[in-house]
Amino acid sequence: MRWELVAFDLDNTLFSHEDAFECAIKQCFKIFQDKTNTHLHTVDEDTFFSLFKFNCDNYWEDYEQDKLTRSEYRRKRFCKTMTALELPATNNLADAFHHYYDSIVDDYSVPFPGLQDLLQAISNQQVKLAIMTNGNVKTQFNKIKKLGILQAFERKNIFISEEIGFTKPDKQFFKWVETELNVFSSRCIFVGDSWELDVVGAVDAGWEAIFFNNRGEQRTTSHPVLKEVTTFKDLKSELIRLVTEGRTL
Repeated sequence: MRWELVAFDLDNTLFSHEDAFECAIKQCFKIFQDKTNTHLHTVDEDTFFSLFKFNCDNYWEDYEQDKLTRSEYRRKRFCKTMTALELPATNNLADAFHHYYDSIVDDYSVPFPGLQDLLQAISNQQVKLAIMTNGNVKTQFNKIKKLGILQAFERKNIFISEEIGFTKPDKQFFKWVETELNVFSSRCIFVGDSWELDVVGAVDAGWEAIFFNNRGEQRTTSHPVLKEVTTFKDLKSELIRLVTEGRTL
């Protein structure tokens, strides 16, 4: 029996969001230094980013649990960072900083080497391709465009949580995709970098999953996976093997 669908998460699966985020935040801080009359020049970009990333991670759970809105989360991570560095910290400055960030972050979205070849190889086997990502429609779609992979995906095969009303790991997200693309769960592979969001969500929905563990994440459940890989090179070779050989039940 052949696979019908290979679906991918977006951030840290098709490109390194961590690298893009770091580059954009550092560049944004440089821009911010030039456009404000503060003492920002007393702090170097590495110091700022290190503390900013700490605050991103520190308050992420509050955002995930809806204890903070997106705006509140962004303001908090910025203001906590600036206060710790003894720099001016206001909500207006936080909003301006993130306005700069939003305007440049997509420029740093670079596909993992070999992505185009992988997508073509899957398509050549008459296996459908999809992207399933949590997030804002405009933001996520802009990333996909910047990656230069729109030609590999029909628009109807790009599923963004804000647009469909479900977020991973809710299995309804996966069931929605099954219905829209007319595929069977047992013939679908989902590839993602998050154990909780991608692997757990996919397996609970009856899909197979490949854990692209490029950030050294620990498994938190006993959900089975087809394969765990740590590099995109290994992910590419494993997926090409799977779609070429099909499967036997």
